Amino acid sequence: MMLLIVPLYFGTFYLGPTFAMVQGLVEVRMRAIAAAVLLFVLNLIGLGLGPQIVGIVSDLLTPIFGIEALRYALMAVFLGNLWSAFHYYIAS
Repeated sequence: MMLLIVPLYFGTFYLGPTFAMVQGLVEVRMRAIAAAVLLFVLNLIGLGLGPQIVGIVSDLLTPIFGIEALRYALMAVFLGNLWSAFHYYIAS
């Protein structure tokens, strides 16, 4: 459980700049709708597509890695997180 503290702490760092950017790009009267749409899209991708993509990658890797396919599927999806973190760094 203690090993999850660091990823959970750093895993939410993108939310502040993301909401600030969205709030800065829209008009004042549209900020609530923009925040709601952003939360909807984040949850749709994170809770909807995330497990689906991990499952598909795991199924594709099962003939190669067998029972360890889920481990490598999670690592492959994590590389997408590193890619997005790199782009957040470039944008800052």
